[in-house]
Amino acid sequence: MAKLQLASSLEELNRYAESSFVDLRKIKSPLEVAKKLLLTLKTSTDDDEKTYVLLFRFLKTYRYLLETDDKDYITKLLGTDATKATSQLNLLTQRLNSRYSDIKRKEEEEETLIAIIDSQSVEDMKSTVFNNEPFISCIDLYEVLSNSSHNILVIDVRSEDHFQASHLKPSINCINIPEDVIHYGLSANTLGRYVPPKFRDHWDKRDSFDCIVLMDWKTSSYQFTGSRLHKLKVILSEWDVNRTYHEKPTILNKGYLEFVEMYPTMCITMDDSQMMTMMDDIVDLTEINYPESSRREDYTLPFSLSEIPSGSSDIEEIEELVSIYDIDKDVALDTPIEDVALPFEELPDLEKSSTSLEGTVNVEDLLAAARQAKKPVLGDTKSTESLVDPDEKPVVDRSTKPSSSDLSLSPRWQCRDSVRIFPV
Repeated sequence: MAKLQLASSLEELNRYAESSFVDLRKIKSPLEVAKKLLLTLKTSTDDDEKTYVLLFRFLKTYRYLLETDDKDYITKLLGTDATKATSQLNLLTQRLNSRYSDIKRKEEEEETLIAIIDSQSVEDMKSTVFNNEPFISCIDLYEVLSNSSHNILVIDVRSEDHFQASHLKPSINCINIPEDVIHYGLSANTLGRYVPPKFRDHWDKRDSFDCIVLMDWKTSSYQFTGSRLHKLKVILSEWDVNRTYHEKPTILNKGYLEFVEMYPTMCITMDDSQMMTMMDDIVDLTEINYPESSRREDYTLPFSLSEIPSGSSDIEEIEELVSIYDIDKDVALDTPIEDVALPFEELPDLEKSSTSLEGTVNVEDLLAAARQAKKPVLGDTKSTESLVDPDEKPVVDRSTKPSSSDLSLSPRWQCRDSVRIFPV
C-alpha cells in the first residue's frame, strides 16, 4: 500500500480532487473524459489517494452528463460503472479516514515525545555547570566558585608538598590526590585507598557534587593526553562502578599556576619563598628567547687612549682631540667607521712608541693621531680624501677655535689637568 502524501485528511483530499479537475462546461465532450477516467481506474495501482481522486472525478462527470445530456442514454452507458464507483468510493472513504487518523495520532505522539525530550534536555542543561565541556578556563572556574548555588569538588593532583605550600582556600571543596598514586588500570575504589585520610569524606561523596574539576600545575588541552589528569579522568569516567555523576569531570586548562596568578585571593600560600622555588622548578627557563645585543663590535676605536698627562704645553692640540672624541662618541652606530676616523693602517705606528698604549700615552704620538683624524660633521657622508691634500701634511682647522677669554671660562679648560679619554 502506497504512502499517503497528497493530503493529511479526507477534507483536504476532496479539495485537491475538486480544485485540480478541469471545468466540464468548457469541454466539448465530457463523455470522453468519463471514459478515460474509467480506463485509468481499471489500470490504477494500489494508491488509495489516487484511486479516490479518480473515482471522485468520474462520479462528478457522470452527474454532469445526467444533467446536460440524454439521461437514459448516459444511464444505460455509464450507470453500472457509476454504481460500482460509488460503492468503491465509500470503502475508500472509510479506509482513508482510518489511515489519516492513525497518522495524526502518531504525529501527536511524536510531538509529545519530542516535547518531553526537549524539556528533559533543558533540565539537564540547567543542572550541568559547565555543559559537559572537557576543558574550562580559569575564568570559568572563578565564576562558578563565586556562585554559591553550585557545589563543586576540585581534585588537585599536585604533590603533597606543593599542595601544602599553596592551594585553594578552605571554603572551596578541594582535595589532594598526589599524582604518583594515579595510574592506568586502577578503579576508583582502588584509588580511594591512596587518598589521604583527611580528604576521604569528600572522595566518598564525589558523586553528590554538581561537577568535579581536575587540575595540576599547568596541563593544557594540547598536553592532556597521557597526563596524570587524563588517567584520573579515565578512572572516574570508566572505572567508577555504581557511581553516576551529574556532569562529566572537566579539566582546568593551564592549571593552578595560571589560576593563582589571576586570582590570588582565592588561594592560600604558606611560604612565598617556597612558592617561588616551586615556580622556578615548573617554568622552563630554557624556553625563553633572550634578545641578542644589537651593538656591533667593529665600531670601536682602532687604538686605546689612557690618561692625558697634565702640564702639557700643547693645550690647543689636546682640546682639539677632546673635541674630536666628544663628537666620536655621539656618532650613530650605523655610521661607517671610515666617516669617523682614518683607517687603522693610515694611523701613525704607535707600537713603536716607548710608552705602552695601556699606560700613559706619549703626547707627541697622541697629537700626531689627532692631526690625521677627521673631525666628522653630522649628516656629511663625504670621504676623508675630499678634505685632506695627499701631498701636504694635514692641518687642523682652528677657525672655530674660541678666544682666550672664552677659553678661560670653559669648564673643559678649567678641568684640563684631569681630562681622561676612555676607549669606546
